[in-house]
Amino acid sequence: VLAGPVTIEDMKIVDGVALQGGGLLNDASGNVQLVRCKFDGNSAEFRPGTGPILGGALYNRGQMTVLRSEFTNNSAWSGSGGAITNENLAQITIEDSVIVGNSAGSGGGIANAGSFTMRRSTVSSNQALGSGGPAYGGGLLFTGPGGPSNLIENSTVSGNDAIGGNGGGITNYFSSTLQVRNSTITANMASLGGGVASPVTNISIQNTIIANNTAMIAAATQRPGW
Repeated sequence: VLAGPVTIEDMKIVDGVALQGGGLLNDASGNVQLVRCKFDGNSAEFRPGTGPILGGALYNRGQMTVLRSEFTNNSAWSGSGGAITNENLAQITIEDSVIVGNSAGSGGGIANAGSFTMRRSTVSSNQALGSGGPAYGGGLLFTGPGGPSNLIENSTVSGNDAIGGNGGGITNYFSSTLQVRNSTITANMASLGGGVASPVTNISIQNTIIANNTAMIAAATQRPGW
């Protein structure tokens, strides 16, 4: 999508393949709202002589709102964001949606470097495989400058896996700022920080259940001072 605003409703996007955004790419000037859409089996794949592999189903460089939608079985092998990649300076809001069974090198479900808000949604059974580099963020990976609007609220992050890596549920990395409120982080797995791995200190977790996560070190959370 090169411009906007554009609203896409009740659409199923399946088995798409691209270097970035196997199902949909929203460019920097785009403004897209997805309503009741389903992305299944899409993939971001390597192309010789081209750029990084990002966003198995969706790659956002502009403004994006995702409502009551599903992302299942998408992949960004050796890349980031099995279902969704939100690029630096981009903005995305996800509400009442499901991100399940996706995989990538890092950010098995979602990889975010921009401004991110997720409410009343589920991120479950995604995998960061570590293909092409370290496995960070089985469910969600936050990197880059981000901002105060990086928020997970009233959501569930469960059953995700960062295979041999950090942050089975969530990895908050580099200088990204993240707030988690009124949510549940459970049954995730990683080598370090089964629930949450945050090497940086700018993370706030409030009124949130973190339980039954598994890791060799710091099963629930990993953060300096915790």
